[in-house]
Amino acid sequence: MIELVTDLDKVQPWVRAALYKEAFERTTHLSDAGKAIVGDLDKRRAYRARIVLQKSVLLMERLLGLSGGHFRYCWDIIGPYSTELADSADQLRILIRLGYGIPDDVSEEQREEIRSAAQDVDRAAGSRPDELPEDEWMELLASIVYLRSDEPDEWSPLNKDSVCQMLRDNGKSFCDDHIVQAIETLNDLFGQQRG
Repeated sequence: MIELVTDLDKVQPWVRAALYKEAFERTTHLSDAGKAIVGDLDKRRAYRARIVLQKSVLLMERLLGLSGGHFRYCWDIIGPYSTELADSADQLRILIRLGYGIPDDVSEEQREEIRSAAQDVDRAAGSRPDELPEDEWMELLASIVYLRSDEPDEWSPLNKDSVCQMLRDNGKSFCDDHIVQAIETLNDLFGQQRG
């Protein structure tokens, strides 16, 4: 796990959503996720961007060691989903329209932790197969991480057979090549924490 410099898990949910929005705006592949938080997309792009947002935040929070934080996830037809995150994004959208911003008591260390995690997740998003839409790729990555969340915090390399079975047992069907690429991406993403 990344060692947290501050207590990010105690930051109000809407503030965390604001920090995630700020971090996503600086990425290459996840910029629509930041726009989805504040409703700056047409309906078609917004739906897919909200899926990417949900999955990206789950991955970021796991990287930051916040898996038990404000944004609890449950299993949904589109993989892991957090109503708390959706509600916080709605709350943030209203606060932004009222002129509120990120409070001054949010430290630069907190912002940097989130930016760093967003960049790592952005690299994972950028490793998707060309033929797989971004929302489906992020669903695959987040589903694997969510479904193995009962395992110890220490990341251990994944193997294809157990991941395929785990996904099938939970109603997900992705092609083997995509699963192999997702495993490599996740092993790289979470394996870097061991160093």
